[in-house]
Amino acid sequence: MKRKVSRIGPATLMVSLPSQWVKENKVEKGQEIDVVPRGNKLLIQTDTAAKTYKTTLDLRTPTTATQNYIGHQARTVKQLYRFGVDEITIQYNDKRVIRQIQHEIQRQLLGFEIVSQGDKVCTIKNIAAGLDSEFNAVLRRLFFLTMSMADDALDAMKKKDKERLEEMPSMEMTQNKLHNLCERMLNKHGFEDNKCTTLIYALVRQLEEVGDALRDVSLYALERNLNMPKPFLEKFASINKELRAFHDVFYSYDIDKASSHKERHNALRKECIELLTKAKPGDGRYYHYLVVLLLKINDMGASFRLV
Repeated sequence: MKRKVSRIGPATLMVSLPSQWVKENKVEKGQEIDVVPRGNKLLIQTDTAAKTYKTTLDLRTPTTATQNYIGHQARTVKQLYRFGVDEITIQYNDKRVIRQIQHEIQRQLLGFEIVSQGDKVCTIKNIAAGLDSEFNAVLRRLFFLTMSMADDALDAMKKKDKERLEEMPSMEMTQNKLHNLCERMLNKHGFEDNKCTTLIYALVRQLEEVGDALRDVSLYALERNLNMPKPFLEKFASINKELRAFHDVFYSYDIDKASSHKERHNALRKECIELLTKAKPGDGRYYHYLVVLLLKINDMGASFRLV
């Protein structure tokens, strides 16, 4: 909708609020409201603007439903969590659905809990309302956890430490929780500079995929009984340095550092692809994971100079 700007006094401009919005939010004369600049947009909200987003989900299943079918249904809750929904009423007729949802909540959805449950209906709520308001802090945690995963995986491989490598799926699951929370916050509130929201959303997703690759290469090392070629460890160490270099340039942009990072990255990718093409049977998969890591780090570069 369009609104005309009026002038009140020598330096004050005024625009009227939509009547429907005023009624829905019970705005009264003299009441204070928050006005948040977002680039060329203004976000106007009342004290009650952090309203609860509710929805109902029908997860009733056929009697022939397989466990895979049940699992797919339960993952719908994760999508609604990411979208920013605060309360979900679920209709169900198979207790396996609730067990799978509980499993999904515990593993991946920070702040969500089942708060009531009957024979055919349950309610899930976000019980940590303040948790999804500090995006930058959570993004930093996601970055640091991802870098820690990379360093821990490499160190464990060098020391032939199976127990530490076996912990990587657990670390990746914690990383998933932070990733899901970041996506939830971006969908609910956007990024502080609204025009950058989409690119930051992509950055968060790529960090999650870096975590997936670190988990997978760790599990493959265990599968190979920690038998790995020396050049793989050397290139892995170089990639970890570039992941940290990306983090540093992201938070403190410098064109010279960004250019140097890009040059090193391109050289590393060329070297890893060459090692992949010449690898012995069984070793090629190690280099495949390194190429995946490099591709994800490269894709994250679209978000430079945004914070």
